[in-house]
Amino acid sequence: MHALRLFCFSLLLILSACSDPITDVGLDLLEDETSAQVIQSPIVSFSESSRTDITGAAGRVLVGSVDDPLTGQITANAFLDYEGTFDGAPSDEITEVRLIFSQDYRYGDTLQSVTLGVHEILEEWNDRGGQSDTQLNLDSELLTVTLSDLRTTIILPDSWVQEHAELLKGDEFDAKFHGFALIQKENGQVIGLNSETSSLAVVTSSGTSTFDVAATLTQINRLSTAQVPDGLVLFQDGAGPFIDLIFDIEASKNKPINGAVVSLHALDRQPTPQHFVRPVADSLDLIAVPVDDDLVPFRVGAAQLINGEYRFTGAVVNVFFQSIIFGNQEVKHLELRAPQNVNSLNSVFLYGLDDRDKAPSLTLILPP
Repeated sequence: MHALRLFCFSLLLILSACSDPITDVGLDLLEDETSAQVIQSPIVSFSESSRTDITGAAGRVLVGSVDDPLTGQITANAFLDYEGTFDGAPSDEITEVRLIFSQDYRYGDTLQSVTLGVHEILEEWNDRGGQSDTQLNLDSELLTVTLSDLRTTIILPDSWVQEHAELLKGDEFDAKFHGFALIQKENGQVIGLNSETSSLAVVTSSGTSTFDVAATLTQINRLSTAQVPDGLVLFQDGAGPFIDLIFDIEASKNKPINGAVVSLHALDRQPTPQHFVRPVADSLDLIAVPVDDDLVPFRVGAAQLINGEYRFTGAVVNVFFQSIIFGNQEVKHLELRAPQNVNSLNSVFLYGLDDRDKAPSLTLILPP
């Protein structure tokens, strides 16, 4: 079998400026109106991956727990650090410190509130590339709170405020304060908190100083396995599993192509208990994983779920598969991922290799 190959970085930069020679519509027209050769390349592997998700530096953190009858039991804990400058005078007395959160996501029983413990983080941490299995050193629980409204304000204990007053007003806040952890306490749903509209507010008699969220990370744990129907493969953002793909392109070796389409079919939405919300992964990225572990995986394409199907196509997809066929450089496999800019537990059941009509496919269009 001809091995998958990897673009070099400079080629990807060139591709970003390319026009798309064959769109989805163009592929259909090409097949109908010319004698172009169409090759269906077999998929050798379409299987679950144990890769750990990257949840750091995202615009949303997740917290709570859910017991989904299909995808299993999952818990999520949130870590947030803050940055900013105290606007008052050194002599101003701090009367209150507030944590302000805005919800923008729900998964699970929407009638259930989310109860969590607030802990101070005791160590410096970096959210760039932070993974969902990250462990941080935490202080004992400050307080227990319940988040039930879309916008929630948490008042920190007076003892914490007095202990941290000088730090909050000083110049070393960013360096010496490491944020808060929100630790779930067996809830019926997982919620998402928007980091761009969440903040830490320091209140004095002369005004309020706002500290914005500077770093985020979500810790996710899967406590039970999913109940996947026969013939299907589960993809779930955050908790996994993710999916690896390997194609056999031996029949197209060293041949020029005019276009390429990777097609994946999804099962319709599954029934849920009353008041239970299970968000669907409406967008997926197709990622190439290099053979060399020192090289960074890169995105080949993105697709929206439209009429039960994800279709990866376009200029970058076309030239990527052309480089594979010509045998430029190797990659281990392709991988399905969710967009990393916003954390979620969105899921989708995809048809596996055994389905005759809806199995994953790679279609290559060769010139006449």
